[in-house]
Amino acid sequence: HWLSNQITSNTKANTIIVGKLKVKQMAQKKKGTGNAKKNKIYKTLNHSIQNTGYLSRFVEFLTYKAEKIGKRVIRIDESKTTQVCCKCGKVKKRPIFERIINCDCGNRIDRDLNSATNIMISFLSTKYNYEFLSHQSSVD
Repeated sequence: HWLSNQITSNTKANTIIVGKLKVKQMAQKKKGTGNAKKNKIYKTLNHSIQNTGYLSRFVEFLTYKAEKIGKRVIRIDESKTTQVCCKCGKVKKRPIFERIINCDCGNRIDRDLNSATNIMISFLSTKYNYEFLSHQSSVD
């Protein structure tokens, strides 16, 4: 509760963009890689995802707190956001343990920052942005 309250209270923006979580899809069993160490990482990750719904719960808290003070939370599909370079758009499947993306275009970026940037790009190119801009101009 504390973190969601801090985010909503200390954010000047009236709209907060988050990734739409697909926990069931994230937790699906991955095929064996032929590498015991990688297989163990995937197994541990799947187990963690299945046992924790804290991210979904956090987004629920965030949405509740935001709506309470007149802000909104928009969920954007985050499929493939870690596989697409946010600079050039090239798609490359990357293992979960690869934390830094080094793209052929010269972009070197943290995996999570790349994903967050792609979520924002997705928002800016969707109907949500049109509705957001329409709402903003009618308020001013």
